[in-house]
Amino acid sequence: MLTVSRMLTEYKTDPIGIDEPSPRFFYTLSGDGAKQTSRRITVKNESGRIVWDSGVVKSAETTQIEYAGTPLRPRTRYVWRVEAVSDRRETARGQASFETGMMRGAWQAQWIAGRLSLDNRLPVQNTHRTFSLSRVPARARLYISALGLYEAKVNGKPVTENCLAPGWTDYYERVQYQVYDVSELLEKGENTLSVDLAEGWYSGRISRAWDHENPSWGEYPMLIAELRAGEKVLCATGEGWKFTDTDTRMSDIYMGETVDRHAASFTEHPAVVRRPPVRLEWTVGTPIRRIRTLKPVSITRLANGAHIVDFGVNFAGREKFTLRNAPAGTAILIRHGEMLRADGTLYTDNLRSAAATTTYFAQGGVTETYEPRFTFYGFRYLEVTGWPGKLGKRDIEAAALSSALPETGKFHCSNELVNRLFDNIIRGQESNFVDVPTDCPQRDERQGWSGDTQVFTNVATYNRFAPEFYAKWLVDMNLGRQDELYPSFAPHPYHREREKMPGEHFFSAGWGDAGIICPYQLFRKYGDLRVARTWLDNMERSLVRQLELNDGDPIVPFSVYGDWLNIDAPTDKPLIATAYLAGMAKLVSRLAAACGDTPRAERMETLYQAERAAFIDRFFTPGGELVCRTQTAALLALHFDLVPEKARRKTVDFLVRDIDKTHKCHLSTGFLGTPLLLPVLTKLGRTDLAYRLLEQTTYPGWLFPVTNGATTMWERWNSWTPDKGFGAVSMNSFNHYAYGAVGEWFYETICGILPGEAGGFRRFRLAPEPGGTFTEASAEYDSLYGKITSAWKIGAKGKLVWRFTVPFGTEADLVPPPGFAGKLPKTVGPGSYEYTFTPVKKA
Repeated sequence: MLTVSRMLTEYKTDPIGIDEPSPRFFYTLSGDGAKQTSRRITVKNESGRIVWDSGVVKSAETTQIEYAGTPLRPRTRYVWRVEAVSDRRETARGQASFETGMMRGAWQAQWIAGRLSLDNRLPVQNTHRTFSLSRVPARARLYISALGLYEAKVNGKPVTENCLAPGWTDYYERVQYQVYDVSELLEKGENTLSVDLAEGWYSGRISRAWDHENPSWGEYPMLIAELRAGEKVLCATGEGWKFTDTDTRMSDIYMGETVDRHAASFTEHPAVVRRPPVRLEWTVGTPIRRIRTLKPVSITRLANGAHIVDFGVNFAGREKFTLRNAPAGTAILIRHGEMLRADGTLYTDNLRSAAATTTYFAQGGVTETYEPRFTFYGFRYLEVTGWPGKLGKRDIEAAALSSALPETGKFHCSNELVNRLFDNIIRGQESNFVDVPTDCPQRDERQGWSGDTQVFTNVATYNRFAPEFYAKWLVDMNLGRQDELYPSFAPHPYHREREKMPGEHFFSAGWGDAGIICPYQLFRKYGDLRVARTWLDNMERSLVRQLELNDGDPIVPFSVYGDWLNIDAPTDKPLIATAYLAGMAKLVSRLAAACGDTPRAERMETLYQAERAAFIDRFFTPGGELVCRTQTAALLALHFDLVPEKARRKTVDFLVRDIDKTHKCHLSTGFLGTPLLLPVLTKLGRTDLAYRLLEQTTYPGWLFPVTNGATTMWERWNSWTPDKGFGAVSMNSFNHYAYGAVGEWFYETICGILPGEAGGFRRFRLAPEPGGTFTEASAEYDSLYGKITSAWKIGAKGKLVWRFTVPFGTEADLVPPPGFAGKLPKTVGPGSYEYTFTPVKKA
């Protein structure tokens, strides 16, 4: 029976508050047939009038279907219906909705601010307004945003479970607003809208990272809110509002939160109307939420009376505790850390200047429950000082925070250390997906570094459904460009004030190139070309500008960070920059061709060929030897197809010898080289060496941190070692996802799930490559068309059984596992399959 499920609008389920004039529709089909033969989509407004009827469309496509009806109206709910027909002449119907937001129209509300202070670490402020209703409206919406962070309540009840709203954007240009359904919170008679306002990313210390005295974006937080029932405004911020300091005396992303429930004096400030030059935009991205609750695995009392609380794993989030009848004014200090010292005390040196501390003064005599609201920490351990009596497991827990991305990928194998590595990759992703793809969640950084992002996007989009997450971040990458070049991190507080970044460089090869690589990965996974079309001009300009700034010399020097944190094997920076320039030209050419922009595709192909020729001329000797003798140099040349045919064998031999013999099956690569190691070795037919490298347990390698207790990915291969202890505190995060990029190889090679050349998974590839000590492995990926699985197991006499599933409406091109013999069709349609193969005897 044909059925419709997972109906999405702009990748969201029944969203409210979208301003996209041509929203895209998605739905998933399942049934006994092979494919959809036709579809019809209709969209109706609130009065039931059809505003778009696609008519019957002969197509198998169920994703990326653009609305093409009459212009959508603001603050209007629409219902869309799909009728799909299969090749078995079965019909399935589904219904979903979406609601528009302000659609860039004028707000009646005004921006207001309370404390007008240059100082950081201000008290959280509250503002509220009462209004009366003669009857409860059938539908009410709160439209709200802040330059800073807000939490809103109607009649004392939270309007949402979202945290750290409105999220983090380039506040020079834009801020997102949210829309909440508050219909059930309103009452007949008097009602109250109450909002707490904090500094957050806008004017907190994170926006003053290179200049602690002066903020980049803004000096103090601001709020805008408008509560509506249809077209009637019930309550809106503006003249006459007031702000009052709350008992949250300080809340800062880096420094932590201080709450005083014992002192009762609160300062009031009249609201001041402001007109910040910033656009209000709808929330493209995904909200931050509490994704799970963690209980302590142990609580240890130290000799000094402090308690060490261990939650068992490293994560991003915050604690929640309950005090029962504590003496009034009891001061509780909670510090956060990722590791313990050898003596069992908390290690915080790697936090640098981030205090990451919760301070709480008890009201006393009552039961008090508290969780920080406008900050988050990266930690596994808490040091709790001042707790009255013995701290028990029932007294404290923690909430992990992350952008709420649905799970789409799973992996498991017979090597338990690799399974733990995969778990660490997932936790690292969750910890660093707090609205922005950050480098780390704990120290005085937490920036959206683009180098970390670009190497991890491929595995990230297998693990989690992330098109909205990246599309939102890419807006800020493009807004942050300076002189046509992409920034090294986004949102970028200083792209308009470079003088505040002494010694820092703006663009770096392999970092700013995320502005190209991330849209390419969205095309690969989701068939999304809207993101690419939006930014194609910027992509091309960034490449052309590098040549212009270098006076046309094709060997560009724009690599600041090089192969970051390599193991005593620095790669020539012009080689890195030139390789990336060539590689990015090839990607832009592919994206332009997919978008139907043939002239641009040809220009970028010409640029690629010119850069390839220049690379070969400069970085290979006449005898075909690679000039720079590092693993990363060879990997970049091979990955971006920059090796001349006469030099290919020597380049491959050097890479294999350097890994296997010189470094005794260890890597020497950093942030840019490491993600290429296993895929390039696989492409060279050396999957055997790739498995050995993956399964290496001694330093340096992916499993070394795992064997030493890591529960997330480390920033350095030697962030901690048994013989030397902790690494350099200047740059030593224990929750840094970049090296987790290796997870893409688990999906694409071990289990062999690969998107098709045309983008997305309507036609895809299944090509598992068993190896190493593995006796079995399985992966699943929930594509926009449905769930794909691939699992193999080696049993008696070395026979391999391969089971896989192909979802409705798709086709899979099959490649038999190397080293095994058996019959296998070249292509299959939807269904579940099982094939058995026998090992091929080696000569």
